[in-house]
Amino acid sequence: MHAAVTPAESPRKSRQPSPGDPAFGYVIAFLTVAGFAVSLNIRITDPLLPPLAEEFLSTPGKVAIVSVFYAIAHGFMQLAGGPVGDRFGKLRVVTIASYAAAVTTAMTALAGSIPELAGLRLLSGATAAIIFPLCFAWVGDVVAYEKRQVLIARMFGGAMLGAMTGQAVSGIFADFLGWRAVFVLAGAIFLFAAVGLTFFHGLSRDHTRRTTNPGLLADIVTPFRLLREVQPRWVIGVSAAEGFFVISAAAFLGAYMHDEFGLSYSQIGLALALFGGGGLFYTLNAGWLIRRFNERELVGYGGVLFSISFFAVALTPWWQAIPILLFISGVSLLMLHNTLQLRASQMAPEARGSAMSAFAASFFIGQLVGIAIGGPLYDRVGGAPVVAAGAIGFAIVALIYWARLPTLDTKS
Repeated sequence: MHAAVTPAESPRKSRQPSPGDPAFGYVIAFLTVAGFAVSLNIRITDPLLPPLAEEFLSTPGKVAIVSVFYAIAHGFMQLAGGPVGDRFGKLRVVTIASYAAAVTTAMTALAGSIPELAGLRLLSGATAAIIFPLCFAWVGDVVAYEKRQVLIARMFGGAMLGAMTGQAVSGIFADFLGWRAVFVLAGAIFLFAAVGLTFFHGLSRDHTRRTTNPGLLADIVTPFRLLREVQPRWVIGVSAAEGFFVISAAAFLGAYMHDEFGLSYSQIGLALALFGGGGLFYTLNAGWLIRRFNERELVGYGGVLFSISFFAVALTPWWQAIPILLFISGVSLLMLHNTLQLRASQMAPEARGSAMSAFAASFFIGQLVGIAIGGPLYDRVGGAPVVAAGAIGFAIVALIYWARLPTLDTKS
């Protein structure tokens, strides 16, 4: 790893926080808040389709275009965010993007039509997408590899909490204060993160690992150049497979539980929350698990345990077992996913922002493709085969990756 940045005398003066610097913990905390806001922002429109349809005299199906616009912007803008962070400074870009996301998200409350709402969600997705991959990339720049996994897991816990609470918070605010208040709240959280980062880091250019200064075009194509190397190709490929097989199948769990077992939406919501709860449980216990198991064991045990528990969701005749199985699925999936995040943070040390952005974009794009294919399959064959296929497909991918998991050079 590069030499540590010399700590400044006070958090206010410190512009290059590193481990041991008093400002470092605060920067990590506000980066976690930013990650929470990103995940919250992704999920907040899900419960709002009925009130939005009523507001604009439309149907939930037509209003759903706002989610599509957000997903497209969020998925593809990540590819641009990494190279920008590598060139201009990761923390600086995260801070500016957080301010931009605060404005675009809060402005969504002013939408007067569905096209305006969709356009503002597009802008919100584009600005928010830049943030989270660069948070992990910056951590990769300043934290030694052997200490990085626990910190990444804890930061990811903030994102898991945002994903878990996004729908619930959105529904509560919509019931009591109206749907427009939901976007004001999300914008305020982005603003809180941006102000905190500004205070403890400012907008100065943060430390970079670069020893060369390629042109802007070279920066932009860096995520695609990574695919020419074996290790990045594996990490990015497994990330895409996770989105394609797992997250896309999980998107149909609610409909499956409703159609198969006749569960109420409240019951479904609580059951699905345990999937995220399992992931959060892993992040809270990551230190012990990482000390107990090496990376290879986390990938192998996590992949097998997830596939078994997720496959059991499709087979069990008792709906009461599903929340428990989803909790186990959440814990075991994060065992593998956190290891992938760690590997992604090291696969291109001099272009870490591009690497993390490529990793995040592949996960999101894989999810979009999986849902596009899974939707028609669900209508034709039902939910159980879709969930089972996701479990089997990802089991194959995880076992192949486990068998080929390379040893990293962690000194670069």
